[in-house]
Amino acid sequence: MAPKPLHICSVNTQGLLQSEKRKRLFEWCKQQKCQILMMQETHFTRSMNDNLNNDLPGEIFHSWGSSASRGVAIWFTKQTKYNIINEFKDQEGRYLLINVELGDNVYSLINIYAPNIAKKKKCFL
Repeated sequence: MAPKPLHICSVNTQGLLQSEKRKRLFEWCKQQKCQILMMQETHFTRSMNDNLNNDLPGEIFHSWGSSASRGVAIWFTKQTKYNIINEFKDQEGRYLLINVELGDNVYSLINIYAPNIAKKKKCFL
């Protein structure tokens, strides 16, 4: 039997420090029927974790950036049934890799936010 379709969305958020912006993103995800959302340039910091869980119901995995740059996250909606196998991330807020079971299938979800300065990008790659 073929696996059920999986709806993964990806968006460069250009910062999600404001609660109102996170709520608009959540509404957009519902319209798009996203099950998993890959977010880049979140500007999330560890201290924001409780607020994020209130605005984006479900579970969010992070590679933290600073409040002014970087940061990637993968958000699983409450309706998505999954089991995390393992998680790998850097300390710069540039990449996040999650191996996850969804139903009978295993997926590797990779979210990358590469530097935009040529010299830094070359070192990153």
